[in-house]
Amino acid sequence: MGLFTPKWKSNNPDKRKEWIETANPDDPKNQEILYDLAENDATWPVRFAAYQKLELENTYKVLAEIIKNENNWEIRKRAVEKLTDQILLANIAQKDKDHDICMTAVKMLTDPKLLADVAEHSEYFAARKAAVERVVDKIVLENVAKNDSDIAVRKAAVEKLDEHDVLLAIAKNDQDFSVRQSAYKILNLENCQEALTDRAKNAAYLKERVNAVEKLTNQAVLTDFVLNSKDREIRLAAVKNIIIQGVLNIVVKKDIDKDVRMAAVEKLTDQVVLANVVINDQESIVRHAALTKLTNQEVLVKVVKKDKDLNNRKKAIALLTKQELLPEIIIDCKDFDICTIAVSNLNDSELLGLVIDQLIEKLNHENVQLLKQIFKKVTLLQKDKNKILQREGFEVAKHRDSKVHIDGFNCDTGNIYNYYCHKDYPAEYFKL
Repeated sequence: MGLFTPKWKSNNPDKRKEWIETANPDDPKNQEILYDLAENDATWPVRFAAYQKLELENTYKVLAEIIKNENNWEIRKRAVEKLTDQILLANIAQKDKDHDICMTAVKMLTDPKLLADVAEHSEYFAARKAAVERVVDKIVLENVAKNDSDIAVRKAAVEKLDEHDVLLAIAKNDQDFSVRQSAYKILNLENCQEALTDRAKNAAYLKERVNAVEKLTNQAVLTDFVLNSKDREIRLAAVKNIIIQGVLNIVVKKDIDKDVRMAAVEKLTDQVVLANVVINDQESIVRHAALTKLTNQEVLVKVVKKDKDLNNRKKAIALLTKQELLPEIIIDCKDFDICTIAVSNLNDSELLGLVIDQLIEKLNHENVQLLKQIFKKVTLLQKDKNKILQREGFEVAKHRDSKVHIDGFNCDTGNIYNYYCHKDYPAEYFKL
């Protein structure tokens, strides 16, 4: 360019802008130059400055150019807000790279078909979601709800649907948990077994999953949870709703958590399984829970004889109601405390007589104490006194006195006394 080249012809775009800023737009020559710059200048800022000078910045053509070429997003947004051309707005909503510009274009759209087109085809999920929220066409909404790749968009479409079969299909088949639950909720089926199962398996928070399991009644689903879940809280909630005895049997045998096993015990009715729990479970609290449910008298006898926990054995004998089972325990049980309880509970005089004979036959220190306890209930017969003394090596002879004191044992028989006592069982054992 020459030394006196006009600024509007300068190779420097800043100088061309300087000329535009000072030019009088009312001058016909300047108008011609401004129009030429606005239409043909290679630099967008120069063209935009010329449009502004000519007060053409709000025309459709200029607005479109602003949206296409302007770097300042606020200027572009204001341009979009001035647009009324629905096709151009739809094109912007589908393809513009700026999120805010896309969203602004969607807000400016009023044509239902173009809104639907944006809802189905925009490259940006936020624009699709915003369009969906304004779409009323059920076919479009159904298509988006079933096929959109974005969870939030599908969910927005689902929330506008009311067709039962469509919603039910989405509730059962959508890949995302939140979309499925939204469909169940719209159908008022959020507490149906399918929805609860879905929530129990897939909810993000354990508390929500547990809450769902607590409402489940489907035994197959509950069985799967109680046998396979790694969360003790889930297994605990599931076992409380299990009614299948076979499943409860497995739980009390195999679950590693005492609270889960205990919950299973509370629902068990199988006496054999309960006895097995009482005898074999490692936790005393679980064994005790099982014991309180035992009613089978023969099983209770087994517990009394075999359980390793004294408190459980005492509880078992307290639950025995059949008198005929007590003598066996008194005679055979090696636990003196248990034998004592059995003697206390035995009230049948005929059975007590049989026990007395057996205890005398197997007389030892413990049996003597048991006999003393029995003789507080029944009168000691002379023959039994003689048997005791003879069994342990006592001399029995006629004596002139009507009363004889035998090592602390007051006899009213008038015919018993002893000169010595057995070497293994001192005479004080027989202070009956």
